[in-house]
This record gives sequence, structure tokens and C-alpha cells, in this order.
Amino acid sequence: MTDTYRYSSALRWLVGIVGVGVLLVLAVYFFPWNVLRPYVVSQLERATGRHVEINGDLEVKLGLRPRIVLNDLVLGNASWSETSVMAQAQQFSMVLSLPALFRYRIDLPEMTLTGAEVLLEQHPDHGGNWVLAGETSEEKSDWDLKIGQLQLQRTQVRYLEKSAGTDLVARVASTSVTETSSTPLVATLNGHYRKLSTNIDLNGGGLLSLRDRQLPYPLKAQGRMGNTAFNASGTVTDPMLLTGLAVDFVLSGDSMAELYTILNLPLPPTPRYRVAGKLMRTGSVWSLNSFTGSVGRSDLAGDFSVDKGPQRQYINADLQSRRLDLKDLAGFVGELDQKGDAAPQPPGKLLPHSPFHLEKLRAADMDVRFRGHQIITPKWPVDNMQCLR
Repeated sequence: MTDTYRYSSALRWLVGIVGVGVLLVLAVYFFPWNVLRPYVVSQLERATGRHVEINGDLEVKLGLRPRIVLNDLVLGNASWSETSVMAQAQQFSMVLSLPALFRYRIDLPEMTLTGAEVLLEQHPDHGGNWVLAGETSEEKSDWDLKIGQLQLQRTQVRYLEKSAGTDLVARVASTSVTETSSTPLVATLNGHYRKLSTNIDLNGGGLLSLRDRQLPYPLKAQGRMGNTAFNASGTVTDPMLLTGLAVDFVLSGDSMAELYTILNLPLPPTPRYRVAGKLMRTGSVWSLNSFTGSVGRSDLAGDFSVDKGPQRQYINADLQSRRLDLKDLAGFVGELDQKGDAAPQPPGKLLPHSPFHLEKLRAADMDVRFRGHQIITPKWPVDNMQCLR
């Protein structure tokens, strides 16, 4: 009788425990996760210093690696911007590894951003709107963050700098980006850069590899700004600042004068040109090494570098030409307009009548060496000319 009673009592306890467990599982499974939206919003606003909205459902799929989904997510813009929204996404989801939390590590094996529109805005007085309040803190967290895979679906990023006349929209065509991928990121940029019509096709490495500033990031780009076309293939350590740039580079256009608008290089009007070489950036110094090319009917080769660190940028060039037609250098003395066409010369005037652009003269100091083996002039030939400026 005693054994039977003990068996019956244990059975009732076991049934009770299983029943409570089932109720807990059902309670968690059917838990109305939307009641946590105000808490999640408050934490995001505290971390970013911006207004945050979750206008859709908050979904959680339980497991050792639960999936958390935020629908219709909105991030407010900086207070100085005329646009109230910096970013919005139809859906943001992430997979969280629970065991990693016990090791003070936030491990996100997967992150997916769907239907996102992001506005990156630069202001001459306030800086960039992407600097969030949480990023200004110097306190170091005990937690480590690791992201395994990032998926971008129907993502659009707009870069706006009104004071410079720049408004570019990037549309990301890739859907899966991982650290082990070689060139999975495909994007197109369209709009205006410094008021010049711009179209660029871009192929890059995995976005997550950008976290390591010492790791060369593979990059391929080709496109056109105004009447200037370029093609580049190589690596860069920081695509936003273009530091550690090392690419094979081809540049062509109707006139080098347009490079003043694009790169602030004070070059004169020229006939149509094309140059190819190794473009590199080390610190504040940009260099085009061992380049070859042509300007009009003249060939041109050598090394060219620009140090943009000083208040007045410093240009250093060592140039040479096997055959130089002086007509192709007419822009240096004002005989060509900004498009590279011949400027009209009033009758009875000896010197060119085109105005000099003083802002270009003040834009840089120069150290230029030139060697010409055969110089073509309208009246007499000149051989083996050397000059230094």
C-alpha cells in the first residue's frame, strides 16, 4: 500500500511538472511579443540618440539560435537635416546565438535587411548624419560583436551633399554578402557629383570585411562623371575615405580642365586625352605611377603625384614625351577654352584673350619636370627639350 501510494504520488508530481512545462512552452510560443516593442524602441533610441519607430510586428522564433524580426523599422535623421527620416526598412531580421551570451559575446550568424532606404547626408557645419550619439562614447564595452552573414535585399543608399552639388543614389543588386566571398557586392550609382551627371558600376568584396582596416578590400569600378570616364581595378583598405588605395587606373575625357571640378586638380584645358597607370593613395598623397597615355596628337608618360595635406596642395610631376605637338599644350597659355576647343582670338592681339582662372593658380604649388624628344611647332621643329617649373 505504501509503495503504491508513493508511485501514485510520484506520478502525480511528474504529470504536474510536465503540465507546467507544457503550459510554459505554450505561453512562450504564443507570447505576444509586440508588448516588448516600447522597450526595444527605448533601447534603440538610447543607443542611437535618434527617434526610432517599429510600426510593424515584433516577431521571435525560439530556439538555441532564435530569429528576431522587426517589421517596418524607421530611424530618425539628425536634427539639422531637412529630412526627418535617415533610414527605413520593410524588415530587419537577425539570428542570435544564445550560448555565446554566456561568454560575453553577441554572435549574430545571420542578418538580413529587406526593402531598405538609407540617406547619408553631409553638411558643411554639422558633418555627417551617420554619426550617432552612441558612437561618441569612449567607454569600452565588455561585449564582443560578431556577424557571420549579411544579406541585402532591395537596398538603396542615397548620398547627399547639397553645398557641393552632389546627390548620388546607390542601388545594391546583391542579395548575399559573406566574409569569404570574393566580389559579391554589386551596385550602381546614379545622380550628380559636384553638379556633373554621374553613372558608376561598382563591384566590391564582402561588406563585413570592411571591419578590418588592415585587410585590402577588392574593388572594381567603371563609370563616367560629366565628360570624364574612368575604369579602376584593385584594392582599398577604407572605401569611404579611399585610404590605402592601389588600383590599375584608366582615365579619359574631352578636356583635363574638368578634373578641377572632380578632383580639384588645377589642370588647363586640353584636347581629348587618355592616361593609364597605377593609382595609389598613401596618407594624403595621391600618385599615378608609371602612367602612359596621349593628349591630342601627343604622347605622354611619367609619374604624377598630389599631396592634399597642405593648405595649398602640392603637385609633383616627372613627365616625358617622344612626340609633342605644341598645339596640344595651347591650354597652358589660354588658347583653348574649358572644353578644350580653340578659343576665339580678337584681331590685332598677340597674347591669348581667354581669361585666367585665378582660383586654379591659387589651388596648388607645383614642381614639374618635362623632357620632350621631338617637339612639333607650326614653324620649326625642336628636339630634346627639357624644362623645369
